[in-house]
Amino acid sequence: MAGELVDARSILSIGQRLEIFFENTEEGTSGYTSRVEDIVGDDLIVAMPLDERLVPIIPRVGENLYVLAGGDGCHYRFFSVHRGHG
Repeated sequence: MAGELVDARSILSIGQRLEIFFENTEEGTSGYTSRVEDIVGDDLIVAMPLDERLVPIIPRVGENLYVLAGGDGCHYRFFSVHRGHG
C-alpha cells in the first residue's frame, strides 16, 4: 500500500503515544516512547523520548527521526527532523 500525505493535526492529538527511532537505531531495536505535547504551526512538540529504564534520550539537532503513532484501528508512520529541545 502506497503512503499518502495527511495533515498531522487530522491524526495526532495532545497526549497521544509515539514510538521514536533515531537514524542510527539498529534494525530490530525497539523505539523510544514519547507523547505529543503540542502542535504549533508545522512543528510537533513531543516529550523527551525515554529508554526502557525511563532515562531521557536527547536527540542531536538536525537528527533524522522515524516515528510511529497508533490511530483508530491503524498505525501511522512518518519521518521528521529534530529541530531543537528546551
